Amino acid sequence: MSPRKRLVIFGAGGFAREVRWLAEEIDALAPSFTFVGYVVSDLQRLGAHDSKKDLLGEVSWLREHRSSFDSIALAIGTPAARTSVGQALIAEFGEGVFPALVHPSVKLDRKSCKIGPGALLCAGVVATVNVEFGPFAL
Repeated sequence: MSPRKRLVIFGAGGFAREVRWLAEEIDALAPSFTFVGYVVSDLQRLGAHDSKKDLLGEVSWLREHRSSFDSIALAIGTPAARTSVGQALIAEFGEGVFPALVHPSVKLDRKSCKIGPGALLCAGVVATVNVEFGPFAL
């Protein structure tokens, strides 16, 4: 059994809580992740519905605490923002810190499908064969 990866979720809204649930669902079948906390780009922009519990800080926390995590999951739902933030974080931390998170209920041919770094495949996805999910696909 491989060791659990320490996972930081970039974002603190409802989608961030869904990504945490996704990681917990994966972990329930095969111990894979330990949730570390949430990181945001700007603490001043936190809203009433954002998760303040388990909030670690801003993106600078990632730089200052690099030894505290192994993985980052990007919990931004807007495609353009997701891609641009993802690329900026890859430039700083490398592609290897972004695991693809695939819910156990996802139906796809794991031999012929390709899943890029940071892709999130949530519950109920059916992709069959020869489907390619690029980096940070949602």
